[in-house]
Amino acid sequence: MDLLKLQKLLVQKLQEKFSLNIRGLKSAFALYDKDNNGLLDLSEMETGIGMFLNGVEPLLIKKLIRAYDIN
Repeated sequence: MDLLKLQKLLVQKLQEKFSLNIRGLKSAFALYDKDNNGLLDLSEMETGIGMFLNGVEPLLIKKLIRAYDIN
């Protein structure tokens, strides 16, 4: 699966689980932010995205994160 297809799948799964408005995004963020520090580290992102993209190889999830991680 290429990164564009993976990105579209993630957005679809997020839309199914959360309404993509501020409240829904805050709910998704809170679900990912396991240590409640207000930030998502790489591990939390990998785990969170992996929950929505069940069965996708961890290496592809890491590539997806790297494609959008600016820091």
